Amino acid sequence: MNIDIVTVGKIRQGAWHSLQQLYLKRLKHHARMSVSEIRGIRDSGGLAENVLIEKESELIASRIPSGSMLVALDSRGTALSSPELAEHLQRWRLQGRNRVAFAIGGAVGFSDSFLQRADFTLALSRMTLQHELAQIVLLEQLYRSFTIISGGRYHRQERE
Repeated sequence: MNIDIVTVGKIRQGAWHSLQQLYLKRLKHHARMSVSEIRGIRDSGGLAENVLIEKESELIASRIPSGSMLVALDSRGTALSSPELAEHLQRWRLQGRNRVAFAIGGAVGFSDSFLQRADFTLALSRMTLQHELAQIVLLEQLYRSFTIISGGRYHRQERE
């Protein structure tokens, strides 16, 4: 499976970067990973918020690889447990959706047209997360999902 993460904002050196590299290294055994970090649209004071959101969403859309299943990360999306995310990844793979692109928006979020274009909208949390944190949470959950799928020991089952 190919997984592309397209995110507004760059993870700089430091703890965030170390965590990003750790999970990318772990994930390479399960999927071909690609992270595309793009600079958001800077408002020089003259753009209306809806224009800014539309422009940034178009920029993100331009970086989504052709033929990808698009998953937009948005707090208004569907919240999944770790096993449920693993089930979704497994189902997508079985359906032949071998390229999945996860989009992480900037401070202004996504336009309605971008969210409508998405095949799935995923909420990591109902809270708004900083883009670095969102990327790390996504990478960790992808790793957890693949270990669930492969029967690895990383994920502990919840007690009933």
